[in-house]
Amino acid sequence: MLCPIFFEEGFAVYGREAVQALEEVGASQCAVALNAVVDTLSNGIYPKGDKEFWDSIMSGKNSEIWDKANSVLVDYTDGRFSDLCRTYAEAHRDMVHIG
Repeated sequence: MLCPIFFEEGFAVYGREAVQALEEVGASQCAVALNAVVDTLSNGIYPKGDKEFWDSIMSGKNSEIWDKANSVLVDYTDGRFSDLCRTYAEAHRDMVHIG
C-alpha cells in the first residue's frame, strides 16, 4: 500500500503539508484522499514503526479510508506522482533543495 509507505519512508509528520502541496498542484482527488487518511491519525501524525497501529488500521474501521486513498494514489487519479512532485518543485525552486 502506498499510504503507509509514504509515512514509513520518513514523511510521518508531513501529512498535512502533503495535502496542501497536492491541492496546490491541482491534485484535488489525491488531496482529499490523503486528508481523510491524516484525519485518522492522532494529531495528524503517523506513528512510524508502530506495528500495533498498522494492524489496527488493516482490520479496523479506518481500513476503508486507507484502501480508498491507496486506490486514488496508485491509480494516478490526478496524474503520476512524479509529475506532481516536479510541478511542485518547479513552483518552489527557492525552497526545494536537491542533492
